Amino acid sequence: MSWSDLAAMVDDSVDATWGECFRLMPWRPGELDDGEPDTSRKITEQVGVLMLAGEKVQGLVGDVRASGVQFQTRIETGDATLSVAGANLADEVCEGDRIQMLDSKRAGTIDEFFSVVRVLSDVAGRYTLGLVRLPRA
Repeated sequence: MSWSDLAAMVDDSVDATWGECFRLMPWRPGELDDGEPDTSRKITEQVGVLMLAGEKVQGLVGDVRASGVQFQTRIETGDATLSVAGANLADEVCEGDRIQMLDSKRAGTIDEFFSVVRVLSDVAGRYTLGLVRLPRA
């Protein structure tokens, strides 16, 4: 058995155990706005492992010095990543692309949207997509 066959078997096992369906939507970031879909690349549905490591929401209170206005909000702290087998990425994923989670395995993430902020690959050909959660419309 070749090394690449063994890596493919591991990918299949990881995805079968922890994988969730997601939609990869190519996106062209805007300079002053939210951007627009990149129609030169296809929308695809794939399987990957969503990890919300150390996710928590913290309260934040402060004031805006220029106006003296008080603010109070909640911010997310913690990384969100999506691990995807390289063979599953039909088209190259780019920073700024959108991810829509489609699986209901994890309560609260179905129909959740993320933006890809970094794309890393490992020696086994698996991609790790760094994500930031997008606000619900």
